[in-house]
Amino acid sequence: DNGIIRNSLIHNAAQSGIQLGLAVDIPNHGWLLEDLDVYDNGLTTSGTENLPHGIQIVGSFDVTIRRVESHGNRRDGFDFGPASYRNDGSMSAVVIDSASYDNGEDGFGVNGGSGSVNVDYINTIAFNNSLSGWNIYDGPEIGIYHSIAHSNGGSSSFGGNILTFTDAGYPPPVITLRNNIFYKPKAFAQIGSYNSPGGNPKIDSDYNIYVPRSSDTETGFDFPWGTSRNYSNPPSFIGPNDKVGMAYDPGFVSSASKTNYGANDYRLSGGNSVAADAGLVLTGVTGADKDRDEKGRLVPPDIGAYELGAANVLAAPSPPSNLTVK
Repeated sequence: DNGIIRNSLIHNAAQSGIQLGLAVDIPNHGWLLEDLDVYDNGLTTSGTENLPHGIQIVGSFDVTIRRVESHGNRRDGFDFGPASYRNDGSMSAVVIDSASYDNGEDGFGVNGGSGSVNVDYINTIAFNNSLSGWNIYDGPEIGIYHSIAHSNGGSSSFGGNILTFTDAGYPPPVITLRNNIFYKPKAFAQIGSYNSPGGNPKIDSDYNIYVPRSSDTETGFDFPWGTSRNYSNPPSFIGPNDKVGMAYDPGFVSSASKTNYGANDYRLSGGNSVAADAGLVLTGVTGADKDRDEKGRLVPPDIGAYELGAANVLAAPSPPSNLTVK
């Protein structure tokens, strides 16, 4: 019940590129997915609507995903949930230093159903996904830390960098947001919702930056569903240390492209950035002590996925000093 998938290209599958789990829940533990490029999966267009993802993991798994890019897949880049579609299982997952972009629906889709699903995302990037960067629904407990969402959600009235909701009969998601940059959603809101007959999701946001496309008067938050709040009048879940509006653009090295992931560089361009030294030290969050370049986080850390001015944690060892040459 343990497995490793590492150093691989996984592409052009008829259904999901990686599929872990079955309709009947079978506990599996200790899986590692590392250094993968997963792309252009889900080629079959009928009869497999729940399977055309880059990576799909369902049921009772304990999974670590590190340095994985999932892009160009027919539906989600990463899709997590219980077995039997919203019914069974207990999942724990950590996604570190990974990216999901150019996918046909969500960058990171996750649902909890009546099972137990806990996922933390650290130093992750969601870019140019058609429906949302993160789609979080029906009961999971989610933490998003030191991550970046940019140019997600193509509809002018729906979706965005985060989409969250609760169907009838399921508990609301619980979402913790710390040290993230939610940047210029493509067409609608930073955080949007459906009608949630199961109850509004619970969002705990603090030490994040929310930047509009062009104006503080545009819709930044459609949460709760139908409220359509702008950046000058954000919802009550916005924390005292969140930074909201055009004045808080962090100044990335490059972020002009809305469609070309490789053209953007989400490192901060200088120490005068509003994101520099503005974050919260995160204790007990696996992987939060280093950035995407393996640099150690300073105290206080920068907001976002990259740290300015820190030393590389994986420094070369010092040469021995007690050798002689004869």
